[in-house]
Amino acid sequence: MKCPNCHEKISKDTVICPNCSFEIDENKQVGHNSFAIWGFIVSLLSLAVGFVFINLVGVTLSAIGLGKKEEYPKSKNLGRAGLWIGILGAIAWTILILWYVSL
Repeated sequence: MKCPNCHEKISKDTVICPNCSFEIDENKQVGHNSFAIWGFIVSLLSLAVGFVFINLVGVTLSAIGLGKKEEYPKSKNLGRAGLWIGILGAIAWTILILWYVSL
């Protein structure tokens, strides 16, 4: 976890940052996890478009966003959702494309 004020690494249980004396409120999230947000959006939109490449972009962005769950704990579910939607969408579109080609 990082201090929202000075961005130094601190432990999860820290109440006051030892570096800048900032009072940590664990319910307060500063900023947004852009990777998780865009990963979810791209994964969701790729279900309609049907390009497996776009699904993989959504999965990649969601995975990066999920990797930042320590900095942005409230958006970890958004990263997970984008990851699963992207993976399942890529599998579904791959099966559909292979089925269509085999006709």
